Amino acid sequence: MVFFGSLLSALSLASAVVASPVNTSLHTDPFFPPVPVTAKGLFCSLPIPIVQQLLCPRQGSSNPTVKTPLGTAQGIADADNAARFAVRYGQAARWQPSTVVSSWQFPYVNYHKGLALTPTDACISAGNTNASQLPLACPQDGIDASAMSEDCLSMLLYVPSSVNPASNAPTLLWIHGGSFIQGSATNPGLDGSNLAAATNSIVAVVQYRLGALGLVSPNGQMNLAGKDIVTAMQFLQKVLPSFGGSPSKITLAGQSSGANMIRGLLATPSAQSLFQSAILQSDPMDYGFLSAGTQKTLQDFFVSQLSCSASDTACLNNLSIGNILTAQDNLMNNALGLDPSTGSGEPIRLLGLVSPNGQMNLAGKDIVTAMQFLQKVLPSFGGSPSKITLAGQSSGANMIRGLLATPSAQSLFQSAILQSDPMDYGFLSTGTQKTLQDFFVSQLSCSASDTACLNNLSIGTILTAQDNLMNNALGLDPSTGSGEPIRLVRDGSFITSPLDSTAPFPSVSKPILVTNVRNEAALSIYGGIPAIGVADYEELVEETFGTGATQAILKNTDYAVATLGAVGGGADIATTADERPTLEKLGTDQIWRCPTWTFARNWAAHGGAAYVGMYVVGASYPGNIETTSFCGDAGIVCHQDDIEIVFGTAPSPDAQQSALISEMQARYKAFFNTGNPNVAGHATWTVAGTSDVHALTLGGSGEVAAGGCDPSFFGAVVPYDYQVFDI
Repeated sequence: MVFFGSLLSALSLASAVVASPVNTSLHTDPFFPPVPVTAKGLFCSLPIPIVQQLLCPRQGSSNPTVKTPLGTAQGIADADNAARFAVRYGQAARWQPSTVVSSWQFPYVNYHKGLALTPTDACISAGNTNASQLPLACPQDGIDASAMSEDCLSMLLYVPSSVNPASNAPTLLWIHGGSFIQGSATNPGLDGSNLAAATNSIVAVVQYRLGALGLVSPNGQMNLAGKDIVTAMQFLQKVLPSFGGSPSKITLAGQSSGANMIRGLLATPSAQSLFQSAILQSDPMDYGFLSAGTQKTLQDFFVSQLSCSASDTACLNNLSIGNILTAQDNLMNNALGLDPSTGSGEPIRLLGLVSPNGQMNLAGKDIVTAMQFLQKVLPSFGGSPSKITLAGQSSGANMIRGLLATPSAQSLFQSAILQSDPMDYGFLSTGTQKTLQDFFVSQLSCSASDTACLNNLSIGTILTAQDNLMNNALGLDPSTGSGEPIRLVRDGSFITSPLDSTAPFPSVSKPILVTNVRNEAALSIYGGIPAIGVADYEELVEETFGTGATQAILKNTDYAVATLGAVGGGADIATTADERPTLEKLGTDQIWRCPTWTFARNWAAHGGAAYVGMYVVGASYPGNIETTSFCGDAGIVCHQDDIEIVFGTAPSPDAQQSALISEMQARYKAFFNTGNPNVAGHATWTVAGTSDVHALTLGGSGEVAAGGCDPSFFGAVVPYDYQVFDI
């Protein structure tokens, strides 16, 4: 099943151009919008009060210090009764797994603007002693070279003034989204000070390697991005007690691809001891993890886009970031053709995240490194290493999904929160990953084995190669999809389970919280697709699902033409002249809501507690209304509109928003401590069962009707992408 045919692909290209200032040659997915974060990286460096207030982490006025096992931490006090500590948690050579740092260090910062960065650029200062400096983003398209660095394994810790070294407080580890190719710890809305103070917990917002540098290794390394998250958790285990945090109370949380990352960690045995629970927001769960075979296919293609062989480490290390990103773009654009199992939404995902040398899942391994770091330092801040919760949105949630499937990460966190994980996207197979890797390497001037060459590549060269990979991934292997072709890979060692119905589901025990927003697909559908009639709608469904499934879809009252008023109950929309409301609901259900509910049923059936919710009230995320005015209509909640609700960073919230912010922060506080989001004064949130998931309406009342997400329809009559491609 190819994810949508030529008509919708052409229309969605316009949507992607409007949605993000990123390189417009990038892949697109009709239901999976790019994340508009590029201007923020530059805005946050400007002395403009309104910009600083609305988009950027707040600047503090005093310098609190905390003694940790790794050295003295210096922070900045915040106006919301919390202190912010910026720290470099891990280190890694190019396309190699990360390790926890041996001493407390400020993140690298760039004092010389406008210069192209290389791995040895002297303008990156290793001697930064300014606690107010924010970390540079990991290399990505669409931001100035001076705002990014390969040395980007950093996190921001927010510690409330009420927490001291004796507090044993829980910790939320947030994994940002961005389709595994964009984003940073300083994304709009991710100031954790309000959330930390409201929940009396430590909030850590982590960065991990993106795109080809984290998930497409020329040397065959897999899941480096996921391993970065494990590193982050290991770091937290070390330092949390110093801050008053408990290493045994870590909750993972993520939205969209961040939730996907958490799903991977739930399948990672080595990660199970690192966290206690998980929150998944808007994970596109129709996308399974890539297989090792698929990952190998992507890897081979990626290497073919480079000027180095996969074994030439020196050549690979010398590639510029621009060359790597171009090869990545080519992979993204060809992944679906290389292997249909990649899908069109997140072709680069767990198992994968292409590396010319075959390293897999480096980005996931970065998160493991971050968790290992937290384990070391949290006690110094009053945090408990045993109370770490992972949380992420979009690709950040996808990352957490990968960590849930990672045995080595299990001891590093206790729970997880996945927001808007596109769970239709499974992890990549190793074969697809190899295809992407080979193409990526072909875009470089090094062989995959020439380490010296690879290490000397400029960031520009790497990003150019990554762009080429992204633009070609769908053609290289259809299983990559077009939304997140670079993603985690099920390699059998780091990520050991797909966490879906294509293989036996493992026994699980961690509590998870998984959420979607009402209109996940609206940004793409309304961002560039003009009004469509019945004939066009039926043609699109036919091209996407095939004849048999199409007939079932068109007979289903949830997706039949000219029957929907508003998508999910929003403003009254006449559908007789415009079938976009029907198309949007179908896209939201296929990519996000229904596979998420299927995931929750499986989790419940195998021993875990899962709480499912859907946001019907949100706060418009920066860039969403600019992409489409539909996201500003009454009752419409678009992808990412849950972020500022959770963090309490919505500017001038109305009564509904304020009430939901208060409710969700109270529920999160309970979940961090007990693994149960129920609190006095709010409706009972019933744990999911094996048939009825009891999805709570967040911002409304009652439970969400199953509709097409009944287990007898999606996943049965109409298969998910991960079922079609067996990933």
